[in-house]
Amino acid sequence: MATTKKKSSARGITIIGPVSGESRSRNARDLVEKTVDPDAVRAGYESFLISLQAIADVPPPASHFSLEEVEFSAEITADGEFKLLGTGVGLEAKGGVKFTLRRKP
Repeated sequence: MATTKKKSSARGITIIGPVSGESRSRNARDLVEKTVDPDAVRAGYESFLISLQAIADVPPPASHFSLEEVEFSAEITADGEFKLLGTGVGLEAKGGVKFTLRRKP
């Protein structure tokens, strides 16, 4: 008897994070656990990196100093979206992702 192969749940990656688009509250922040297809997370990652590159790909103003490195912090939502963390996020970002862009030699 032939069986059809169902998409394996092992192919997914489990993310614990905020739901995309929900507003933040300083007192309470609901987190959810969700299994997301790695291809969706990769697509969000690639899109986020393209956006970071657009931000960082600006020639620095002429000065006696050169910019060698830029660091960004991000979070991954329960839907696999990457979002830039702004100021005032504080301890909430401990489980986030850090991106460091270095100047090519």
